[in-house]
Amino acid sequence: MILASSIGENPIFIILILLAFFGAIVGLVIFLKKKVTIFKDDVEVKTDKEIAEEELNRVLVDIEEEAKKSDDDIDEISHEDDTLARQLGEIDDPEAIKAMEEYAREHQEEEGDAE
Repeated sequence: MILASSIGENPIFIILILLAFFGAIVGLVIFLKKKVTIFKDDVEVKTDKEIAEEELNRVLVDIEEEAKKSDDDIDEISHEDDTLARQLGEIDDPEAIKAMEEYAREHQEEEGDAE
């Protein structure tokens, strides 16, 4: 009994027991992550080349796509100009002018609410 009590009271022995206990836990976790499918990570490691390609694809835009976007912007601006011309009364068609005046007379209440 004297020997057992002296080993249990030795601080180095206590530290070694604690290190062995936590080392066993770490070893068990590493083993489970490698062997058990539930604990495996699904993260794929990408190389620097793959990361650079993804970044370039994200940043660079094809010239054709950019040209198409600018054409769409021009069409949108011209459509806005047409709408503005209609609002300002720059329409040459007399039938359209009559129809607009007739509509304005029928919906005078709505015009008053809009102002």
